[in-house]
Amino acid sequence: MTEPARPDGQLPDIVPGSGLPRTGDGTLPAVRPLPVRKFADLLPPAARPATHRAPAAEPTPAGPPADQAERREEHAHVHTIVRMVGLAAFESISGVRPVHQLARWLEAGQYEKLRCRVALVAATQPDDGSRLHRNTAIRRTRLCPVGAGAYEASLVVAENDRVRAAALRVERRHGHWTVVELQIG
Repeated sequence: MTEPARPDGQLPDIVPGSGLPRTGDGTLPAVRPLPVRKFADLLPPAARPATHRAPAAEPTPAGPPADQAERREEHAHVHTIVRMVGLAAFESISGVRPVHQLARWLEAGQYEKLRCRVALVAATQPDDGSRLHRNTAIRRTRLCPVGAGAYEASLVVAENDRVRAAALRVERRHGHWTVVELQIG
């Protein structure tokens, strides 16, 4: 945020410690506080506590309120699927979960790639029991709609000794959501 140059060529007077220019009367300019976001506002409507009321949403030109509610519900549903499939994939790679549990959620080619990766990891690591306690947890999820019935997501997943990333593309196929692309870093 820059202020236009003064005709006399001098820089604006800055209030010490604030980095803000003084106004004509020597006071600080009014600064609007940032809105406070509560954790409960981020939960899907079904998971919110009964006593909590979400702030009123600003109307958008995207469509009628019923359409917006359906999109929010779909977004929350896909978000849950992405977190579940991502966590299960990392648990399969670490040897905690059988990979066949993901067959329903992954496209056939993606399932086969994951199954091969799990087999390779299992063949290269010694079976000393250390793989069973990886404490895999999802730290962050980003979900972005990319088209009608298609979302792309990124995950940050933490294990005991490392943090990893994953990217997923989820599409609605034959009436249910399927992961059509899964990249694990």
